[in-house]
Amino acid sequence: MVTAIARAIYGAAVVPQPYLTIVEVRPDWTDGSYLLGHYDPISQHYVRPKFLNAMLAADSALATFGPVAPVLVCLDEMNLARVEFYLSDCLSAMESGSPMELETRGDSGLPTALRWPPNLYLFGTINIDESTMRISDKVLDRAQVIDTSDIMIQPALERWLAESNALDIAERQRTAEIISGAWNLLNMAGMPFGFRVAKAIVRFVDEAKASSGGALSIDDAIDAQLIQKVLVKLRGEGEHWRKPLDDLSKLLGGLSGAQRSYQAVKRMQGDLDRLGSFEFWN
Repeated sequence: MVTAIARAIYGAAVVPQPYLTIVEVRPDWTDGSYLLGHYDPISQHYVRPKFLNAMLAADSALATFGPVAPVLVCLDEMNLARVEFYLSDCLSAMESGSPMELETRGDSGLPTALRWPPNLYLFGTINIDESTMRISDKVLDRAQVIDTSDIMIQPALERWLAESNALDIAERQRTAEIISGAWNLLNMAGMPFGFRVAKAIVRFVDEAKASSGGALSIDDAIDAQLIQKVLVKLRGEGEHWRKPLDDLSKLLGGLSGAQRSYQAVKRMQGDLDRLGSFEFWN
């Protein structure tokens, strides 16, 4: 989304850094130095991360062109670390307009303090799962949240299958039938898989046929991917899961071959009956 915005603003297929800067957040970020840089006493110079370079570019563009030269920065997977820890200086600068101090120790290429440029636009992507941190109200109050979890898989699925090289029309239809069927059932249960998984399944099935010379059937390739990409993340509890698992077992029971995905769902159904909960890993 951020890339599309940058392309639209600048009217170009490719927008280079620093005008479009993607910063990959790491789980070990605990302070602002990962964004604003720090002085390295060993090399005796100031380490300048991509984020700081984008800020400096925005400040320079503002002085030269005014606010018509925006700089877009995206913090990818921003809640892998505590956002309040590494972004606190920037959040304060955005709201108060106060400068952020840089301990440059005489580095002539850098200012000793830097205000948040009004032409610098900050975006962030987040996931909500067991590997991520909760976003505090302090951050949410300063943001506009766009929920992209409600997706439609069918149009993208049809496009990826149309681009496949080895699959014929019937095989594309078969792949679409099973993938979209599984997605619809899991979506109604509140646990749909995303675009990345669906695209990976299509690629696997296409390459499986191309590389196996037909030894691996389409159904067996789909079956393997449902095990490896979809069912491994399936878990839940309560009676409301009974119908989704039953419908899923009926869908997967229609696959020819080993039917390992069908057997996995039947096992999870048994766990739900006995324990009231289930998961792929037992």
